[in-house]
Amino acid sequence: MFAQNSYLAYILIFAGGTVLIEWLFQWRLLLKYKKIFLIGIPLVVIYTFFADNTASIFQTWIYHPERMLNIFVAKAPIESFIFAVIVGSAIAGGALFLSEAEQKGLNLLQMIKFFFLKK
Repeated sequence: MFAQNSYLAYILIFAGGTVLIEWLFQWRLLLKYKKIFLIGIPLVVIYTFFADNTASIFQTWIYHPERMLNIFVAKAPIESFIFAVIVGSAIAGGALFLSEAEQKGLNLLQMIKFFFLKK
């Protein structure tokens, strides 16, 4: 059940799926704020470099080599950086959408409609 690269597969399916849905339905809004991604994502990668390497050195968490690509940046696996970029994008996209919806004064039902039907 847990094969080689399964951690990367789970990241791409679950976290990547969220980002894909955001971009499919809100690509105009996300492109409008592309500078946030261009600034924010490198910051997330830098943070991940220090946090994951520190955690790996002190064995705060341990990665199972049979589920990884076994490509490391210092002591942190490359999957950590992929996860950070995808999740950082998802959080930024969600925050931008909620901010836009709040500025328009939308309630929850209107927000859902706005997310899926906005042209």
